[in-house]
Amino acid sequence: MGVTVGRKFLKTAATEFSYIYDYVIQFALSYPHLDIILRHNQQERLNSSGRQDSVSLMALLFGKEVQAHLVKVDTSLGFTRINGYISDPTLSFSNRHKQIVTVNGRLVKSPVIQKAIAQAYQDIMPSKRYPLVLLQIKLSPDRLDVNIHPQKLDIKFLDPGWIFNSLPKAISQSLAQHR
Repeated sequence: MGVTVGRKFLKTAATEFSYIYDYVIQFALSYPHLDIILRHNQQERLNSSGRQDSVSLMALLFGKEVQAHLVKVDTSLGFTRINGYISDPTLSFSNRHKQIVTVNGRLVKSPVIQKAIAQAYQDIMPSKRYPLVLLQIKLSPDRLDVNIHPQKLDIKFLDPGWIFNSLPKAISQSLAQHR
């Protein structure tokens, strides 16, 4: 009975695999030091083995042309450290699937972070277009509540204004240095 009830919530096998594939891509990019191999129906679909850096992984997963549009972010603002890569404004996508953010090593989907990224690009990227983002945010654990989402995907910043101001500043500084 339990299997039947759960099964009705599943999509097609191809759709469910695409969810898994997207998550594995996020995981591989967030932790490039790990070798990750994904197989489906006896076929290797992803192999990050031997690639220890995010840039070569992004080229593998998103296409080599992405490399020419990457901007390095490496900023410390107060108690916050932000590093990783963003795309210049000439590279954009129709959705946020290529926006991958970790906070203290945890993959997150945070509305505060998404709005901060959108704010940073609002005047330099067309409406309803989204940059590639691969960022690691590190801050003191006492500035977070990580237990607000059952899957631990969302976090609560105890001072959301700080991250909302810091992230666009880090992105803008990095884009200005790149130009």
